[in-house]
Amino acid sequence: MKKLISLALAAVLILGNVSMCFGADTSIRYSYRTKNLIEYDTINTVSSIRVKLTVPNYIGSLDVELQTSEGSGMQKVHVVYLPDNKWDNGSYYGAVSGVINSGANKVYSYNGDLVLWKDLYSYGFLAHPGGQYTADYNSLQMHFLNGPGLYTALASIYYSTSDLGLNTVAEMQSKAPGSLKLTGAGYPFILALNDTTIKYFYEHGTLNSYSKFDWPGLKDLLEDSRYEIESVAAEQALKNFKARKNYYNGVFLDVGIGKTAWYDDNVKTVYRLGLMEGNDGYFDPNGNITLAQAIAMACRLHNIYNGGNGAFSEGPIWFSVYVNYAKKNGIIKNTDFNAVTKGNSAYSRYATRAEMAYIFCNAMPADALPKINRVTNIPDVYTSTKYMTSIYDLYQAGVCEGDAKHRFYPNNNITRAEAAAIISRMADTSLRSRFTLR
Repeated sequence: MKKLISLALAAVLILGNVSMCFGADTSIRYSYRTKNLIEYDTINTVSSIRVKLTVPNYIGSLDVELQTSEGSGMQKVHVVYLPDNKWDNGSYYGAVSGVINSGANKVYSYNGDLVLWKDLYSYGFLAHPGGQYTADYNSLQMHFLNGPGLYTALASIYYSTSDLGLNTVAEMQSKAPGSLKLTGAGYPFILALNDTTIKYFYEHGTLNSYSKFDWPGLKDLLEDSRYEIESVAAEQALKNFKARKNYYNGVFLDVGIGKTAWYDDNVKTVYRLGLMEGNDGYFDPNGNITLAQAIAMACRLHNIYNGGNGAFSEGPIWFSVYVNYAKKNGIIKNTDFNAVTKGNSAYSRYATRAEMAYIFCNAMPADALPKINRVTNIPDVYTSTKYMTSIYDLYQAGVCEGDAKHRFYPNNNITRAEAAAIISRMADTSLRSRFTLR
């Protein structure tokens, strides 16, 4: 490893004063919410040079006590996550980048090495070659090249306070060594994770088989950012929702003509996908939906998801074919809605929003409705609310979100516009909403 930033200098900067699968896998998969961490380095860089750092795929930070071969102390560790399939043969390129404003100084181009700290059994964290960085007069790039783990993402920035007509670090070291100055930019510690490492951590409490450090606080950090994604099987099945009809302005005289409404795009989506129809040129967005109609929509959703075309042959009692299909496929039960007592008339009344949630939630398997949201408290849904579990499932899947205050109004009748919103989000995962509700 190059020693121009020696391990001794690294220790000063770091520790300071010691102060897929054949389409059959139905297992839920996980991912983690990340963001870009963007900030100026006000710790490692001299005040006459400004370095604006960007750390993509940032989850959050931990304050932990680290014991390394260069010293020990409480340290802030930034945690980043990159899925397995985004690592390039064990390398994470562009793990940290920076924009350098040299001011009145001259900055010289330089390439150097980064440290990977390996937690080996009971020896603590030992320094190993881990990556590389490149710095020039206005930019900085750092690359992690040795797989997931704990890296020191600190780069050397060589500069002089005046332009002596020399262009490289080597020339300056040879002809004007007294004028060559050194500062740094970056982060003492970045913990880079992938899916495999996180899975191992959940199962064993460490990041790999030879590690002993249990990373206090990491599980809570991961839990706060973790969300489900649909299984491989569900991902394939959801591709069955394809445009079956063309939508154009005027298909429905009460949608998108002369004014716009919140449900316009949802109506267009369900019409294109063959999941909802209108009547005599009208969609009737504010009209209520009967249980029979709700069941019919759920059957089309279920049928297309499972490879059908969503078409059913209706008989004299138009909804019988849907009710029978729904019972056969677990969308509803024989005893639902007092049907045993009331017979077919049970399905003629209007459906409540809670009933709609129950019916629609059963139309697709759980692995097609992954929990992308943390929802632990819907304001008007209680343990006594009928179909509470289905309502929470749809909130957590981003299919339902309620009003501006996330109230669901479970006992209200559901409108066709509201049904269109729910169905479109079930069929098209890109329309699902992300939020946290506690």
